Amino acid sequence: MNSRPLYLLDLPPEILLMIVRRMPRRDVKNLVLTGSKAYKIAAPILYRALRLHFDLCNYREGLRVEEVESVLDTAAATLNFVKCFHVDVSSTELHGFNAGRRDNGGVRRDRLIGKDDIAIQLILRRIPDGQLECIDFPHNTSTRTLVWILAHQKNLKYLQFGDIPAQASMELPENKQVLNMCPGPLHLKSLKFASIDMRIVRPMFNLLRGSENSLRKLSIGPTECYIYPLFYSWQQVQYLDPSGTVRSIDNLKNSLPKLDLHSLEQLEVIHDDSCGELIPVFDHAVEDFTSLKRFKLIRCTNSINILRRIFEDATNLKSLQVIYSETCHEIGKALPSIHALHTLQLISSPISCSDFRQIKYQQHSLKRLWLESTHDCTTEVCPSQMVDFHNTRKPGIFHSALWPCLEELAIGIGDPAKTDAWTRIPMISTVKVLRLLALSWESIDEDICCSTVAFYARYLRLEIRRTVQRPPALQVVILSGLSNAIHRRENPTPLYFIVNDGEGTSMEEIPRIVRLATYSEALNACRAHGSTPYLLCRTAQELHTIWEDAKDGGA
Repeated sequence: MNSRPLYLLDLPPEILLMIVRRMPRRDVKNLVLTGSKAYKIAAPILYRALRLHFDLCNYREGLRVEEVESVLDTAAATLNFVKCFHVDVSSTELHGFNAGRRDNGGVRRDRLIGKDDIAIQLILRRIPDGQLECIDFPHNTSTRTLVWILAHQKNLKYLQFGDIPAQASMELPENKQVLNMCPGPLHLKSLKFASIDMRIVRPMFNLLRGSENSLRKLSIGPTECYIYPLFYSWQQVQYLDPSGTVRSIDNLKNSLPKLDLHSLEQLEVIHDDSCGELIPVFDHAVEDFTSLKRFKLIRCTNSINILRRIFEDATNLKSLQVIYSETCHEIGKALPSIHALHTLQLISSPISCSDFRQIKYQQHSLKRLWLESTHDCTTEVCPSQMVDFHNTRKPGIFHSALWPCLEELAIGIGDPAKTDAWTRIPMISTVKVLRLLALSWESIDEDICCSTVAFYARYLRLEIRRTVQRPPALQVVILSGLSNAIHRRENPTPLYFIVNDGEGTSMEEIPRIVRLATYSEALNACRAHGSTPYLLCRTAQELHTIWEDAKDGGA
């Protein structure tokens, strides 16, 4: 029986598509050049995302329209495959410019100018209507661009934009357009925005109303990170409506119809002082938060009311993250009444003293726990987070029997160079990833850390084997400074250690089982054992992401 070679392009299209999706990008590019059949299959994968990058400096002239149109003419065929459109900004300035920061008035310093907005609109007009699924504009966006997007891209699933400022006069055509904006039914699953002019808050609520049946994730507030919790405030007690009449915020609240966000599962509020009165208005307009499963509060001081409502409404809340927010007292009161949290992150503000004892009410369900206090910490351990965990009168309160589900833990340690400080760390048999927050981070010596982590791993193994008769689950140890020090330029990246459990019954029989690892090695170790990569975060920006389940794509 004669047989002929089987060529890749002879395979059925659905089989070929599965292969192409797993090929390296360089090979996909080469495949596209082989013929029309390969192009038809590979092009939607190769040209799925379009990224526009702006490099800002003091003396830039902006983009020339004719140059943009020339580039678009050259790439016209590929625009028919674009599903995701990203715009990002960086700066090459050497004289004091700080990309991603805001001035004291709350205005971004790295704002796009009018010519940049024209370039974005030129690209949007070349993309067929209804084709885009994802738009990511984390910087300022003009009202004209927003109106165009909502009028022509009705199939969007993910939308992110930064500031939406209105022009000085609401009589300008672009502002009149946005005031009359009523996008109708949309299919948004995720919406993120930094801040909006209160004069156009009503059409923005129309955008939310159009996505009531589909919206699962909502993020409000600027995602830029600062050394200190708050740099500016846009607090308002009144605003100008489109007609130029001065109105009170209470008048605006009462005039907005209720929002029924019955599909909303994840809510994130960031820097509430930067959003003016938007958060109180949003809180008043939303009917209830019964569907909410994840809530994250970052650097907030005026969100007590929405926090209380969520604790009352969200009976199925599974994840709570509160970072540098003045809400510790409310959380302490609410924790006993929240049923079965699986993720809890509490990082207290530097100006507050937190008492984390109330977490004991969640100890039977928690899988992920991050406790950090930046106030009243000694050189040994931070008493505000370790109180009752190592009480000499009640030894062993923080032990495996009381924490049967805990797999990821971040907690404070004093001086990593001192062995006795490590023996006071909670020893939980189920913990797979452990992040230790060092108070004396600046004096860390890598060689000393390697030997100390090795000592701890052996000590942990002996203690766990003695109490639960099986080896501990620990796979990754991360050593870092406190989170409020991550912003310092001189602060090094965290140290990562892979724990390889050996055999034996005594410390002498166990070989060196801990080694200094790279971030990618630690990431692979986490994923191999079903852990999320959140505890591996290297920067404050990563810390400000949502700590999600591994099945949802990680953090």
